Amino acid sequence: MKTKKPLNILLLTGVWLAAAGNISAQQATVGDSNARYRLAEATTLMHQGLYAQVKDSVGQLWKQYIEVDPRGLEIIYKYHKANTPDSNIVLVYHIPLMDIDSMTERWADTTTTFFTRSASIRHYRLPEEGRISYVNSVQCQMRAGRIRNLTERIFDKIREYQQYHKATRPKDAVGIVKAAIYSFIDRHNFNTADVRKLYVNPQLYITKCQLCDGVKKAFWQYLQSKTVTTATEPEWQTGLLNPVTEEQKKAMENLVSTAIEAYYGGNEFFTKQEVQEMKNTLHAERERSMRMTNNKKCANCDGACKL
Repeated sequence: MKTKKPLNILLLTGVWLAAAGNISAQQATVGDSNARYRLAEATTLMHQGLYAQVKDSVGQLWKQYIEVDPRGLEIIYKYHKANTPDSNIVLVYHIPLMDIDSMTERWADTTTTFFTRSASIRHYRLPEEGRISYVNSVQCQMRAGRIRNLTERIFDKIREYQQYHKATRPKDAVGIVKAAIYSFIDRHNFNTADVRKLYVNPQLYITKCQLCDGVKKAFWQYLQSKTVTTATEPEWQTGLLNPVTEEQKKAMENLVSTAIEAYYGGNEFFTKQEVQEMKNTLHAERERSMRMTNNKKCANCDGACKL
């Protein structure tokens, strides 16, 4: 009986750990679902509140559109003149969700204004995309004052979505690299067959390097969740699938550095302090991984840490 007691304890401990793991996974899933639900609520309110057509002070009729891109983490607001020769010119504003600092409304002219912490709202005209400027506010004609607490309710949902993403951002080096790489190849629709070739190529990674591990985990997650048959953009495919290993490593370093830089600055997602903390984390991990691998350097380390 005495020999069975530790076994029972081990079994019970294993069950408890498995249950705890399941609870954590469920909590993460529930949190993500709630965050998406809040964003969906904000989107519904914006669609309900935005006037489809409005008149300006001289009686010109304008059409308005608004949509939310959850992958790009931004609100896209568009408007153009109606029934005029230049009605094909569309004014477009990309408002970063994570950088929205406040919202105000004016009942007199039923307008709602989005404000951001910095001049991060990308503004341009279609089809003339070349003239891009950045502003820190944009005003929309909404039913402010006609729908109860419209602006306040929209901002509350956006703020809850922001808080969830800030709370769940990766803190360790592997998680940062994984999130950056996955986000980048997902946004650029990398061909999954190409990603598989990168994933199984041992020459692109160093065993025990944690930054290499982060890149591989991003590729693995992409392969498990995506099926993309369209071609990878030539500027990436040519280098990453180069038969010359050294050239392939250079392209890999470029991919990692570009993805990390986009992750740091994308949509004003992080504060300067948070970006510096992530850089410090990656540099510390690079030194630790190099000590573990006899000072071996790799494209993934250099790509992540040269910024």
